[in-house]
Amino acid sequence: MIEAEARRVVRYVAGLFVKGVPESTMAPVLRELTAERPKLYVKSHPKVMEEGVSLVEVVVHSEGQDPEEVRKEVESAIGVLEGRLRAFQPVELRRLSMLLRGYGAHRRGELVSMRGEKGWVKVFRFSSGVLTS
Repeated sequence: MIEAEARRVVRYVAGLFVKGVPESTMAPVLRELTAERPKLYVKSHPKVMEEGVSLVEVVVHSEGQDPEEVRKEVESAIGVLEGRLRAFQPVELRRLSMLLRGYGAHRRGELVSMRGEKGWVKVFRFSSGVLTS
């Protein structure tokens, strides 16, 4: 029964790539969002500097049993975050997201950033392949 319940859990992950706004500058905005929406997990990951410009990945995720509710909650937070970060006039602001089904789906693979021909991309890497988003 517990296993059946766990399979109904979905996790929705959304991210922003923010170019041109240092992590320390956006930290108060991230703390504020976390305080406003305690059900969400918000994390920033600074990446390498490109031509002297900072690149930070911000990840927001939540989980629950209703996929649409979880998606709306995270996408709403990403929208708020985008608006607040635009005030810092980023060079680039890109959005991406992914719905993961089943408890532990995030543990069977790895959510990573990879640099490709078109810049940084977010992928969910499973042992059997890669899902890009």
